[in-house]
Amino acid sequence: MTDRSTSVMKSLFAVVGLLCLAAAPAVAGSAQEHDEFFMRAAVGICAGNAQLESSGFKAKLDDPGLDVNVAAGYCVIPNLAVHATLWGWGLNDPDVHLSGQFGGTTVANKGILQMIAFGGGATYYVMPLNAYVSSSIGMGEFSGTDQLDGQSERGFAVDVTAGKEWWVTDDWGAGAALSYSHFSADDKDLGPATLPRGSWTGTSWALRFTATFN
Repeated sequence: MTDRSTSVMKSLFAVVGLLCLAAAPAVAGSAQEHDEFFMRAAVGICAGNAQLESSGFKAKLDDPGLDVNVAAGYCVIPNLAVHATLWGWGLNDPDVHLSGQFGGTTVANKGILQMIAFGGGATYYVMPLNAYVSSSIGMGEFSGTDQLDGQSERGFAVDVTAGKEWWVTDDWGAGAALSYSHFSADDKDLGPATLPRGSWTGTSWALRFTATFN
């Protein structure tokens, strides 16, 4: 993953994560309670797909991939945090399924397809289970490398997550979560120039491992 767009994605998540870690010790709330400063970092594996549709032509890309989510904000009331969220997922060499008026075929593909989104959301904890539901909405875009070089226009993105954590210190919890992500936008110049231009939609189901400071 040496392509410039992939490096940018890694750098964004690294910078946000480091800033959150640097700020956390100074703003800790009460022990083993969800109050004051809130920060959650999550990484996992996903089953993602992206679909381009245009005048009877359809191209679908799917493959397992990497999923990342970082949220930072504040608990406005106990157990309810509002936060800014940066999230995304990427597929490496996804299979490309083509269909249209001339039938269908599957072709091998070289490149990385990734979705990056930024927005706002909220997380609510059900105590004392320390389980939570979380949702974020914002703007995102597809971008690609190699044979998938280019990007989509910016479009609507949403992420919905449910998880469970266990306290490992007075202020840190760790656990796992299941998430669903959806994205849609018009095409710009993503992929080979021979592809017709239309609209993109993308979905991803992910299993994440989480660490939360609160």
